[in-house]
Amino acid sequence: MDDDRWTGLVLILGGLLWVWLALKLKNKSKPWRHFKMVAIGLTAVLVGIVFLFKLHR
Repeated sequence: MDDDRWTGLVLILGGLLWVWLALKLKNKSKPWRHFKMVAIGLTAVLVGIVFLFKLHR
């Protein structure tokens, strides 16, 4: 595996971990922080998929 695929794999795993933490640490007093954390995690997963499958040019 080359560096781009390793980067993609790490981004996917890190993004999933970030989403899991966001769901676990959900706080009703600050709901926007939860949505931001989930958005950041899902963005990392999507970028990781792009790197993993080399959809970039």
